[in-house]
Amino acid sequence: MEALKLVPKQPKEQSYLTEDEMISLLSAPDRSTPEGFTDYMTLLVLYSTGLRVGELSNLNIEDIDLKKGWVHIHEGKGRDRQVAIPKAALNDFKQYLGLYRKEKSGPFLLNLQGSRIKPWTVTRRIRHYAEIASIQKPVSPHTIRHTFTTHLIQRGGRIEVIAKALGHKTLAETNPYAHADFEDLRKAVSLLRKNIPPLSGEKTDNE
Repeated sequence: MEALKLVPKQPKEQSYLTEDEMISLLSAPDRSTPEGFTDYMTLLVLYSTGLRVGELSNLNIEDIDLKKGWVHIHEGKGRDRQVAIPKAALNDFKQYLGLYRKEKSGPFLLNLQGSRIKPWTVTRRIRHYAEIASIQKPVSPHTIRHTFTTHLIQRGGRIEVIAKALGHKTLAETNPYAHADFEDLRKAVSLLRKNIPPLSGEKTDNE
């Protein structure tokens, strides 16, 4: 029992959305209206940058460099970081700023009253669109952050680079996001067969 106490607990895997679920969520807002387009940008920024909901709320227009394709996040205490905007999302950023946020500074996202959007409002709107998209699991800003990380890892992103984008101090913070689906795991393990000698008399694939 004493030995068992010394074994560190494995971090719990975080829930995330599949690619199809994320596409459905992004497609839920009506982008033909100012409110719908703002909600779409809320979802898009969370998914395309992996920002925390508080960082999204604090994001200002001047923090976004569309020419270089960067979002600057102010963490304080000399821990500011930059996150790249995917090229596929740049036009959405440009359209949103050109139509609804023509100022050169100030909050990037506004609520219906015209003031800086609050984290609880973001959470409420995400839950609303998750229902519209018929997603059968709890969805929060943190779920989308997990989804951003998981999809990057699944597509071969280096975990140490992803950790920097997330603002993690150590890789241990990022490891719980590294999901392994059973089919992916089966395929990976199957690659070991070439290194395992066959039983005596057993035919190999090459015979």
